[in-house]
Amino acid sequence: MNQVILTNYEIDGYQQSKISYTMIKQKEVSNTLAIIFPGMGYNVQRPLLHFATNLFIKNKYNVLHMNYNYLASEVYKGLSDEEKVECIEQEVKKVIDIVLNEKQYKEYVLVAKSIGTIPISNELRTRNEFKDAKAIWLTPLLHNASLFGRMKQCQHPSLYVIGDKDPCYMNDRFDELAREDHNNCVLIKGADHSLEDKEVLPSIDNLKVVFEAIDRFISE
Repeated sequence: MNQVILTNYEIDGYQQSKISYTMIKQKEVSNTLAIIFPGMGYNVQRPLLHFATNLFIKNKYNVLHMNYNYLASEVYKGLSDEEKVECIEQEVKKVIDIVLNEKQYKEYVLVAKSIGTIPISNELRTRNEFKDAKAIWLTPLLHNASLFGRMKQCQHPSLYVIGDKDPCYMNDRFDELAREDHNNCVLIKGADHSLEDKEVLPSIDNLKVVFEAIDRFISE
């Protein structure tokens, strides 16, 4: 990635914890920003988000990685699920506030994996800068009634990708999202919550399907 400049940051978070994030900037000025919201145990080094990052860099985007890791932090272990969600949303907001105070962009794409689809939904509905943003929902938590309600209300151009072997997959809810004209919905047969198959080569084929869909979506 010699055409970009990568900088890691750390700021104060909940109860003495630290929030880390990474800005990847094009060496030439870019007016487009992709924000990557990883899963709870699926970080930006894992295949889906690693290659998504490379795809955005190739398309001349700056990229913001949210590097939260609540599984490894003792601070969050006593919190209820609702408190953890609130904490994620507040900490994501704090990081994005800092980044957008430094620079405003003409175009935004928000990319979320698994639990990252919770803060992405909050940012899309509450932040004016994202009123025209595109959203990519990788393995969204369709079983979460509150989050699904936000998905249904979301009017942003959206790409939803999930596997039919994902425990979060619900056929009726996925079909409901697919009926909306502003949604692109991709269902991958045999794919689990990492969009992987039991075998290696089919898993690689799944990645190709995902990134072809993302490439088309951000080019529209």
